Amino acid sequence: MEQKNKDIMEMLLALATEEQLVVVAKNAAKGAVIGFLCAGLGMAIGGSAGCVAGAAAGTVLAVAMSNDIKSLSDVLMELAPGTKEVLCNVMKKLLKDVFWQCVDTLIERVLGDGHLKKLIVKLLESFFEETMKMKVKTAE
Repeated sequence: MEQKNKDIMEMLLALATEEQLVVVAKNAAKGAVIGFLCAGLGMAIGGSAGCVAGAAAGTVLAVAMSNDIKSLSDVLMELAPGTKEVLCNVMKKLLKDVFWQCVDTLIERVLGDGHLKKLIVKLLESFFEETMKMKVKTAE
């Protein structure tokens, strides 16, 4: 990986940490299957009352499993090399007017510029939503 890309990835890690950004992986299909299975199992065991109890239990389980949350920093480090390359190329377009000689300068400029920071977060949100069907948000 070229040095500019390494700098950009390090800056993104610093930004993700400072802003406490997380990624929510959407697993709605898995949650729905679990909900239906629990309702069916409840119906088989306890009739209509079992179906209601199974559906309730399945719903709770489905909601708990439908959103896997990881820190954005962890996700960035785990990205495949090709995906990192695409992300860095997108970031380079945004940072085309930002000059830096070392990664510390880049991090300082990005973290010190509220407008640029917001633009980068928006770009991250868009990138992860479009390419990986993941939602980037602030940890709560």
